Amino acid sequence: MKKNVFVFSSYLPAKRYGGPLKSVYNLVESTSDEFNYYLISQDHDFQQTEKLPGIKPGWNKVGKANVLYVNESDYSYKNILKWMKECHADIVYLCSVYYCQFNFPAVKAANTLGIPVILAPRSDLLPNCIHHKYLKKYLYLKALRVINRYKGIWYHSTSDEETVSILKWMKTDKDHIIQLPNIASTRLDMPRTKKTKDQLHMVYVGRIHPRKNLKYAVECLVNAKGNITLDVYGAMEDEKYWKECESIASQCKDRQKLTYCGILSPLEVQQKYYQYDCLIFPTLNENYGHVIVEALIAGCPAIISKGTTPWDDYDGNGGFCCELADPDQFVKAIMALKAMNNDEYIALSKCNIEYAESHFNNNILEKQYVELFKSIIEQKKSF
Repeated sequence: MKKNVFVFSSYLPAKRYGGPLKSVYNLVESTSDEFNYYLISQDHDFQQTEKLPGIKPGWNKVGKANVLYVNESDYSYKNILKWMKECHADIVYLCSVYYCQFNFPAVKAANTLGIPVILAPRSDLLPNCIHHKYLKKYLYLKALRVINRYKGIWYHSTSDEETVSILKWMKTDKDHIIQLPNIASTRLDMPRTKKTKDQLHMVYVGRIHPRKNLKYAVECLVNAKGNITLDVYGAMEDEKYWKECESIASQCKDRQKLTYCGILSPLEVQQKYYQYDCLIFPTLNENYGHVIVEALIAGCPAIISKGTTPWDDYDGNGGFCCELADPDQFVKAIMALKAMNNDEYIALSKCNIEYAESHFNNNILEKQYVELFKSIIEQKKSF
């Protein structure tokens, strides 16, 4: 009989929650032969108030998940306990350290029912995330350690750096940290747009937010030469920051152009990579970086920042990892890609696919996730 996984995560049809939503979606779609997934999701998108389109009261079937869309006002111990009982939960999977409004009553309800809990910080504890609004986060995490609200739970880390950060900030031991990379998306069977020599069509996919460092990419666009465009897709979280990007882009030459193209559904992102020559993503920090991974799977070369993602070994294996302290490296990478003809580009695209195939083995990962969940369910809670 299938075990039941109770998950708290924003979910489709939301578009503005980025990588964490895609991480959960890939997990659900890949392992639902072994588990029934019951998700509690906000009934609105990030920084929005109107309800998501097409959702109904009660449990909704979304892909292979059962999703209950609720408002934050419904996050009470009583309701969460009822939802866990309703779906006969065997294990609870939470996303984000900071979402205490749901996490605290959820952990309490799980304790009442004797259900084990896994918490995935989703980059919340990585250095560049901590440094944003540092004092507020420092005091919150210090208070968490004092009250020990998460006593006995497991943590899901996706990288060595994230494991170190969990050990540093949370009151736990290494035995209660499970390190497994995210399950990647499956490659689509689509043709790539033909690359024209001495032209480059770049794409940026991510939140419009200082942490994602879009302004740096725009500066590189301005400093490069020739026929180069940069299309931007992502949630407009910081309009002041976008205005700064536009101001920098006003210095572009005649054949350079910056365009904001709106928000993509998580299921639309990989399709877009087949229409562009490269991804540029000089992020300050990623625990995984779904936008990078999906680009490589699609055979779309990427220009990314060095030391800020788990993919530093990508440099020279189909794309470029450049030092943020040296913008000239990014500009040289842009110019090298621009100069390529279609045959050279096809060879580079194949390198990206080979890199992806060697690094993102979903068959192995899916088995590891199944074994992980089953193992913790069998162990129950160890305080």
